Amino acid sequence: MKVKNKENELENENVRLRQLLTQAGLDAVAGDVAHRLQKLMLAELHHRVKNTLTMVQAIATQTLRSAVTMDAASEAIQCRIGALARTHDLLLEQNWDSAQLDALLSRAVEPFVAMQRFSMEVPKIAIPSSQALSISLVINELATNALKYGALSTPEGRVRLMGRLDAQTRDLSLTWTESGGPPVQAPAARSFGTQLIESAGDTTLQYRPEGILCELRIPIP
Repeated sequence: MKVKNKENELENENVRLRQLLTQAGLDAVAGDVAHRLQKLMLAELHHRVKNTLTMVQAIATQTLRSAVTMDAASEAIQCRIGALARTHDLLLEQNWDSAQLDALLSRAVEPFVAMQRFSMEVPKIAIPSSQALSISLVINELATNALKYGALSTPEGRVRLMGRLDAQTRDLSLTWTESGGPPVQAPAARSFGTQLIESAGDTTLQYRPEGILCELRIPIP
């Protein structure tokens, strides 16, 4: 009887030992996974920070190069980096995956215009993070220009932003139309702001007397 009891005790000890070993193995695997996940997250964070700093550096360099005065350069840099910051905030709310187009555009024009002077009709689609930054910078440039020289520089001025997604090609077409502002003339020199607008995609920029018309076509994955 004592032998049987001893065998039972040994078996129970073996069961507990196997449980401990299994638990230790799981803990080891979990720790390894956590370590690898941490490395991936740090690598991704480094990549995003590096891209953002590169964009900020390009904005600062090109703005300073084309600005007439240091005050104008400072104002333009603050405005453009502010547009980046607002877009970053929106993307962070969505885990940096994408941003809804209507929310992206509303946030881009928020510092410039009361919404009753701005009408918008765009499809409800998600814009990938890389393209969201480009679109935000374009809208920021158009709104800044409209506030200084165009439709938003007068109480009667209005801006209309229309969007359409081609179901076949997955191309997003955005049209920015100004009206009610002072007569518009094409600038004598091509500014960095114009370069930003044209670099975002297939862009048509028209300086019509009744107001600027900008058409932007961007492929959406």
